[in-house]
Amino acid sequence: SYHDAENIDFTLIPPSAVISGTVAFPEDASPGDTARVSVFSPSTGSKGEVQVTFQDNPNVRYEVTGLLPADDYAVSVWPDRYKSQYYDGTESGSKGEADANPVDTDSSEAGEISFVLEKGATVSGGIFGDAVEGASGEDAEELYVEVWDSSGSAKTGTILPDGTLMVEGLEESDEFYIVVHKPGVAPFFYSEEGTVRD
Repeated sequence: SYHDAENIDFTLIPPSAVISGTVAFPEDASPGDTARVSVFSPSTGSKGEVQVTFQDNPNVRYEVTGLLPADDYAVSVWPDRYKSQYYDGTESGSKGEADANPVDTDSSEAGEISFVLEKGATVSGGIFGDAVEGASGEDAEELYVEVWDSSGSAKTGTILPDGTLMVEGLEESDEFYIVVHKPGVAPFFYSEEGTVRD
């Protein structure tokens, strides 16, 4: 048999919290360089993201709005050409989320979460073969490259129509693992002996 359920009440909390600060690009950054600032609260599941773009002022303000109030936000920055980092209260930040300082949206700190972007290691090279031999380069534009360091930290990059690839902002490492992807095809892994498929 069925029974009615009564007094099932919900309290709706408006997503009104804000986390903001500054992303400082290197002085020799190129106009159009971008970085994504991401925030996530494990206790509430609330998250947000905003992209900043360098034009002429290296210090670019950001603001992530529409967040649920919480005291455990992990705040990170993911630049296209510089090292990624988590906010830990220092200028250089930390490499991993485990070392991040949790941010309380009710604190004054939530309006002062700043990052200083740093250059990192670069992997560059070229792609050769049928995918880049066409005059239009359309096939090459479907390709993208992933690079991992020995700790498992990864960054992605695109491949130009002429087959040139470059991934910047990597952590310093003795070893890098390089994979090229093309939709609908098994990935290509770089090896000293040549390209391998696993």
